Amino acid sequence: MRMTKDELRDIIAPLIERFRAYVDKRVGEVPAGPAGRDGQDGLPGKDGAPGPQGERGEAGQAGAEGAPGKDGRDGADGKDGAPGRDALQLEILPAIDEAKSYPRGTYARHAGGLWRAFEGTAGMKGWECIVDGVAGFQFAPDAEDSRVLSVSLALSSGKASEITLRLPTTRYRGVYRDGEGYDLGDMATWGGSVWHCNEATREQPGTSPAWTLAVKRGRDGKDGGSGTPAPRGPVRTG
Repeated sequence: MRMTKDELRDIIAPLIERFRAYVDKRVGEVPAGPAGRDGQDGLPGKDGAPGPQGERGEAGQAGAEGAPGKDGRDGADGKDGAPGRDALQLEILPAIDEAKSYPRGTYARHAGGLWRAFEGTAGMKGWECIVDGVAGFQFAPDAEDSRVLSVSLALSSGKASEITLRLPTTRYRGVYRDGEGYDLGDMATWGGSVWHCNEATREQPGTSPAWTLAVKRGRDGKDGGSGTPAPRGPVRTG
């Protein structure tokens, strides 16, 4: 019958204890002899094999924040810049010659505006428009409505702007036609009278406050009397 390690240990352990007790008793009965001299040191033993790696410990707590550092020394003062010029001392050139090169800080008039050179220029490169103006403009009447006027503005910086104006000028539209639209300033004949349009409308004159009578139709004249017969003219023969 084969014994397990635990059963074998239970049998051998008491025997080892009894043997150890016996040895201790017999050693105690031996009389002590004179003390011997110390022996020579033995040779150093070989390094033992490395032990098994221990389990990783828990993460340590974060350390307390360190004390604030001392303020650094103040930096040295910078050098003073060159003194600026008063506005009245600025020289503004009457125009920009694109064939020339101008230094940084030059002011000049160009295309109706005021320009400044922010670097050495080459043609128009290096210039910036600081005060925009009107370089030119055009008027264009509407082809269908003479009271509509388009105004195109060309600014100094190159931008364009366009606005449309509607001028309330008088315009005769002839005899009034039913269903046609009329605007402020239109004039039309209706019923022998001339009417002025006060606002946009399609209503008939005389039936709406959108129309005002401008020229009233005159009364018919009286019939004239009979005239004197004219003398008979000569009779042509042959």
